[in-house]
This record gives sequence, structure tokens and C-alpha cells, in this order.
Amino acid sequence: MAVMKQSNPKAKKLYWAIAILAVIAIAIISTIYALVQTDRNTKASLDRRTNTIAALVPPAIISGLDGNETDLDKASYQLLKQEFYKVRDANPDIRFVYVMKLDNNVVSFAIDSEDPSSEDYSPPGQIYDEDNGEIAEIYASKESVVLPITSDRWGSWLSAYSPITDDAGNVVGVLGLDVAASDYYRELVMNALIPFLLSMMILVLLLWTKRRSEYQENYVSEKAFFLSFAGHEIRSPLTSVKWALQPLLTSLPEQSTEQKTVEKIDQSLGSILDTVDDVLSLQATESFRDKKLEKENVHISEVIDTTIDSLRLFSEEHRTDIVNATAAENKDMIASVDAMLFKRVVSNFLVNSVKYSPDGTTVDVKLFKTKKGWACSIHNEGEGLTPEEQAKIMKGFYRTKAAEKSGQKGTGLGVRLSSDIINRHGGHLEIDSAPNQGVTFTIHLPN
Repeated sequence: MAVMKQSNPKAKKLYWAIAILAVIAIAIISTIYALVQTDRNTKASLDRRTNTIAALVPPAIISGLDGNETDLDKASYQLLKQEFYKVRDANPDIRFVYVMKLDNNVVSFAIDSEDPSSEDYSPPGQIYDEDNGEIAEIYASKESVVLPITSDRWGSWLSAYSPITDDAGNVVGVLGLDVAASDYYRELVMNALIPFLLSMMILVLLLWTKRRSEYQENYVSEKAFFLSFAGHEIRSPLTSVKWALQPLLTSLPEQSTEQKTVEKIDQSLGSILDTVDDVLSLQATESFRDKKLEKENVHISEVIDTTIDSLRLFSEEHRTDIVNATAAENKDMIASVDAMLFKRVVSNFLVNSVKYSPDGTTVDVKLFKTKKGWACSIHNEGEGLTPEEQAKIMKGFYRTKAAEKSGQKGTGLGVRLSSDIINRHGGHLEIDSAPNQGVTFTIHLPN
């Protein structure tokens, strides 16, 4: 038979390692992508604005400037300077707006956006010694350019240049815009931080989930060990004490104070042992629920028959019969399930059905096909359940009034844990009942 097992611990570790490495890789790639895109967008924006402003500068004004202090008295110079003030005010990221000219291979300022009282002011005709031939290239190519970060006497800048041409297409000057390098780097960092921090948040969440998963696995394992160990260690001495009391009970005078005292002790020990049995039963049931699925193709009807046979003596003690009433055409039905867990679920519903059925009644088990798969129904002729009781037993830790009155022991978790196992198989549990009409538990599972 083909067995489909869930991932083992090594596979789980590999899964977590791949997931963590994937998040780290995404963080690196997204951060680099953000840096590249921000750099590209910032330079494109600066180049676009430089070209727009250069196109608005009247070439006649630039041609009419002499490149010395006499330009300060020209109305056209002052008018253009006011416009540069406005450009800088409208673009907070731009520190300098200026025009430079090339004359006899010497680059000098024609006009800038600084107030004459500013220490950064460049008067007309001031030579720009830091030029590395970029202005001459623009005069020759008539193309705009965005330079890498460069440094001069005023600081470090991201600069963009665009030619100013007259009607004949001749370059009469070059418009320059400067953005502080610190502002440019800040923009890069801020935009790169968003995907980086988001990736780090995902990584932290992933690591937290991994830690929580490991903690839960350890907790379940340690809890199961503790409950089993403590339960058996407590039960053994209590059982010995209870057995030791039996000869004492029979030897004491009837209705004597001593006998009544020993009887109370015996009853208290019995109650404690019942509680310990409940704890051990709960631990065993939870261990089945937390067990990893090990699916295999099995004959469902055979599993049901085996389960019924294992409960034959139990059903006879309760004077109830269990019958596999599956139609002949469905008895060869094969399904992929965890046989041990499925048998546990069927056994749980059969035991409950037998315990709470009237003497002389029958518990019917049927297999049948459904539109989406197949189902197994278990019907008993007990008192039935109200809708409120059905909802409560699905939540767990609840026993109906009829169950309490019956004197039968139970934890109130059987239906809840069985439903969990069914859900893990991709199915669901259906309860059909009404007061005094019995109960039908139907296990629905996909093909």
C-alpha cells in the first residue's frame, strides 16, 4: 500500500531555512531595486526640470550679458534673477539655479539665484575653475546631462546641465541646477528603507512563527510526557492504598464509626482515581489528535468491521448491538486515510453511542458515496441532542445532562478531538439529532 507521510523534522528544518533565506534574499533584492529606481527617478526628474527651465530662458537675454559687473545694472539681468528666485522657491530640493557661459575655453557664471549678500553668490564673470570639460561638451553636443556626484568650493552636488540655444540652434549658455548630495543620499536611504524594513518585519514574523511552532511542539511533547508520567506515578500508589483498605473494610464491625471513616476514605480514593483516569484518557486522545497523518489506501469497511469486533465485549456488557449496515456495493470502497486515526474516530463515536443507548437497541454504521467524496454515518437510539448541546460538544469540555445522569465517565472532549482529526483529513463532521430521536454522527471526507 502506498503511504503518504507528512514532512519529517529534517524536512521541516530545511523548509524554515529556505523560507528565511528567501526573505533575506527578497530584502537584499528589493533594497537594491529601490536604490536603483530612486537614483534613476531622481536624476530623470532633475534632468526634466533642467530642460524645461532652460527652454523658458530667453536666449537673447543670455546673449546680451557681458559677463561682468555691468550686467548688474541691466533690467533683463534683474528680471531673470527674480525668475530664478521663483524657480528655487518652487523646488525646495534645488539649492542653486545658474547659467554659465563658455568663452575662449573659459567657463564663467553669467547669472545665479543667490542674493548678492550671500557668501555663496557668484557675480557675473566669476570663473568656474572646477569645470572638467562638461560645459564644452554640452556646447558641442547640445545635449543635456546629469553628472555624478561632484564636489566644488560650495560643497558636494548632484548637478544637471541643459543647453540654452537661440533660434539658429547655437548654444548661448548652459543652465545648471544643483541638488545637495546629502539630500540625494537621504532620498536614496528613505526609499530603500521601506522595502528593507518591510522585509525585516516579515523576517521577524517568520522567526517568531518558527520559534512559536518549536515551542508548541516541545510543549505538546513535554505536556504529554508529564501527564502520562504524573498520572501513572499517582495512580500506582493510590491503587495500592485502595486495595489495602479492602481487608480493613471487611474486618471492621458493621456500621461502626471506624468502618464509615474507612468507607469515606475508600470513596475519596475512588474519586481521585477516576480523575486520574480522565487525565490519562485525555492525554491519550490528544496524542492521537496531534499525531502526524500517515495516509494509506485502505478498505474502509474492513476498518469499520475491525473496530466493531474490538468493541464486541463492550457492547455486550451494555446490551447493545453494533451492526455494519453498509450496502453491498459500497463495501469495497477504498480511501486514503490515516488508518489508526480513522479507527480511533470511529471507535470514539461507537463507544459513545453504545454508552448512551438504551438496552436492547442497535448502533448502525453505514458507508455511502457523496457528491464530493464519501461518508461514514454512525446512528444510535439514545436520548438525542438539542442544537445547543450539539454546538457545545463540538467546542469540547462539555458533557450533556443525559451523559452526567448516566454515570458513565468521560472527559467531554471526544467529539471535539475527533472533529479535529476529520478536519485534518480535509473533511468535516455532521451531527443530526433531536431530543428523543437518537443521534447520527456523519464523517464526511473527500475522495
